[in-house]
Amino acid sequence: MDDPGRVVPYAYFYRYLPFVAYTIGVAANAVEPRTAYWVWVAITEALLVLCIIGTRRITDDDDLFASLAAMWLMFTPFYIEQYMGQLTFAMAALSFAFAIAFLKGRLLAAEGWWWAGVVIKHLTVLYVPILLRVRRYRAVIVAGLLLAVTTVPYLLLRGHG
Repeated sequence: MDDPGRVVPYAYFYRYLPFVAYTIGVAANAVEPRTAYWVWVAITEALLVLCIIGTRRITDDDDLFASLAAMWLMFTPFYIEQYMGQLTFAMAALSFAFAIAFLKGRLLAAEGWWWAGVVIKHLTVLYVPILLRVRRYRAVIVAGLLLAVTTVPYLLLRGHG
């Protein structure tokens, strides 16, 4: 969906949720752009390290771990993510934490990771059918409430245009 009022020849329809703008966006604007960029790179690298540590914790097989860690380390869109400042890798890391906690039976922790992912980048709502299938209705309801609480006030005050 293009916006003919824009100066650039095209515009992507996707927008981050207001929560991201009023948390990460405000924090990034509080410092110089170069500083914000390098802080973002450091956070993204820390998430990568945590994902590798999490991978190690779910396998005792050294060869399997090496293969899985290589997947984290050689995933080339990660570098574009650092350059552009997207939240897709952060969402993937939260999804990974969700999966690990869920598989280990730590259901409240799993839901917490999922809720954070939903509020940061709503693509993780794709897990709703899985959660409904395993009867985690409360998790889905809380996610809906979190989305409403963090989004509706913005839309009411500012409009969505």
